[in-house]
Amino acid sequence: VYNNYDNACYIGNSTNPYVILVQANNYAGLIETCVVNGNTKFLNTNCFSAETKLKSITLPDGLISIGSYSFYRCGTLGAVTIPDSVTSIGVNAFEKCSALSLITIPDSVESIGAYAFEGCSALSSIIIPNGVESITDYAFQGCSALSSIIIPDSVTDMHATFRFSNALTNVPKLSNNVTTLSNAFESCYNLKRINSDTDGLINIPNVTSLGNRVFYSCAQITN
Repeated sequence: VYNNYDNACYIGNSTNPYVILVQANNYAGLIETCVVNGNTKFLNTNCFSAETKLKSITLPDGLISIGSYSFYRCGTLGAVTIPDSVTSIGVNAFEKCSALSLITIPDSVESIGAYAFEGCSALSSIIIPNGVESITDYAFQGCSALSSIIIPDSVTDMHATFRFSNALTNVPKLSNNVTTLSNAFESCYNLKRINSDTDGLINIPNVTSLGNRVFYSCAQITN
């Protein structure tokens, strides 16, 4: 038996009946807003998946994890503030949230899952929080409005992270501790500079493995 609160269903225990948000109150994709219960710790896999009319979600302080596919294809969700208690963003968590233009990721986040923001075509800028070590496969692939990113020194590995992010022109800060890049900037046609003030120049002195197709079709990178 689920416990209900503001357009969502929960399970928990006798002390806290709202530990896990399991799903939206209906499967018809009709809800437009949801305030997650203040005692919730986890968002379940697929909990709001394909809620195509969801425009606003309020996440509580104390939330620990955003599950895989939590907001998959929530195409009208415009902005999300992730509280600084969250440590992980699951795979495909915000994939195809095509209206998502603003998201705040706090320093508490340690991992960003594969495809987490893939196809978020309205997202124009992102700051990766200090503490994330690995940005997994295709996390920001196809973010076609993304023009600038900052990647902190905690990050050591990047795999196909920004493929097909065609508006990306500048990476003013790429972690000095990145040692492995694989497909990371493939087909970022407009990318001009990384760790540099000069167009055409990339500065990645500590990378020991470039892997496959890191700068494939990045025609404006010359040095």
